[in-house]
Formats: sequence, structure tokens, C-alpha cells
Amino acid sequence: LGFRLLHDAPPEFGEEFTGIKKRYLEFRKDDLYIRAGNSFTLYGRGLALNLFESRALGFGTGLDGVKVEYKTRMMKLGFTVGDIRYLDILDLTRVEDYRIRAGSVELTPYPFFSFGVNVASGKTPSGGRIDNAQFDIPEYFGKVSVEGVDVYTSYAEKRTTVYNDTAGTHKGTAFYSSLSYTE
Repeated sequence: LGFRLLHDAPPEFGEEFTGIKKRYLEFRKDDLYIRAGNSFTLYGRGLALNLFESRALGFGTGLDGVKVEYKTRMMKLGFTVGDIRYLDILDLTRVEDYRIRAGSVELTPYPFFSFGVNVASGKTPSGGRIDNAQFDIPEYFGKVSVEGVDVYTSYAEKRTTVYNDTAGTHKGTAFYSSLSYTE
């Protein structure tokens, strides 16, 4: 059980606030982890989902909801569901609400090789600054680790539909790869 009690007056950035800003309840037993409340999540290298906070930058995309992870030697499963309320510190009138559903599956058939898929899906409710939009981001990845050499490759595709936009669905792709050596 944890929480952040915050008294921010005058604020570092954004609006004044006094009260409980973040709170969570965690449970861990063997291979199962559950967290309810505020959380941050990173799937893969962050192409599909990267929820984080940087107080130095005044940026926070923490999710208020549920995060579940289950890990064994050959498999990792995870899902995250909840809501994000994003406040732009440069324009305090810009507040964006998102409803997020995300999941991750990673299989490790051999100790040196794994592959998987991460999926994030979300929408903004109607009536907000971004009116009634839906986005879907599938990401596919693979990892190989042999004698200190690590290779990671990931590909993602983002599809965004803004329902009051006559242009329809917008698409974009991303590719990430890294090569590292550790002795």
C-alpha cells in the first residue's frame, strides 16, 4: 500500500494541489504481480506503451487502473487497463483524457532467444479537446543474447481514427533495433 501526499503551493509547474496525488495497492505471490491504483508501464522498448513520470520535466502519463503481470521461465504475460488524465503544463487549458487497454506476451523457448507481441489500444471520450478518437498500436519484437552480445528488434504500427475528422484513419510505423555488448 502506498501513496504520495503532495502540497504544491505555489506549484513547481501546473496548478496548485494539496492532497493525495498518487495511491496504489500491490500484491505479489510467486509468479503473479497485481497493482491497483496509479502505475507506470513499459512494454518492450516503449513503441506500443511507455507510461512514465518525469517531475523534472513536468510530464506524467501515469495510469489509474489495474496492472497484472505473470512470469515463468518460458513466458511473460501482462495487461494494463485504466485511465490517463494528461495535463499540459505549458497550456493549462489543455487536458486530455484517455482510456487505455494494453497487453504483452513474451515467449522464451530457449534461454538465449525470446519473441513476443505488445498491443496498446485506447480512446478519448467525446467532449474533450481531442474529440472521440481511437488508436491501436500492435508491436512485434524479438531478442537474442549470446555470450554478452544482445540484439533487440521491434516493429510497431499505429492506427488512429478521429471520428469527427473527414480524413479517416491515420497510420504510422516505427522500427527500433539495438545491438549491445557486455562483458
